[in-house]
Amino acid sequence: MLPEEIAQEIYNSSSFSRDFINNTREEYLALAEISEIQGHLNSLEEIFKDLSSTGMDLSSIKNAIDRGQYLIAVYSPVPGAAPAQGNPSPTGPLNGAAPAPGAAPFPGDQFNGAAPSPVP
Repeated sequence: MLPEEIAQEIYNSSSFSRDFINNTREEYLALAEISEIQGHLNSLEEIFKDLSSTGMDLSSIKNAIDRGQYLIAVYSPVPGAAPAQGNPSPTGPLNGAAPAPGAAPFPGDQFNGAAPSPVP
């Protein structure tokens, strides 16, 4: 079992990771942001494991872990799937705007699934 003073220091050191995850907005997240969340999540999981034998209230760490897992599950890019919310393509079906009259996906539009044009 960790001495109380060391356990408190470890808990306090988790505040940056907890705040980062808890303050991440729920929106389209770039791969770099997902990776950063994963790094903070890994740290918090280790801290939770290290402190679980103490009598400390670890609910704020557990809540941040749950939120980080949720963000990664919902916003991680999956090959061949549309983004969970929003779509960075201006002609995308999920961007919230109605397409212009006559607008159609252009060849090679990775967001709308239009097949690329064959190279002559």
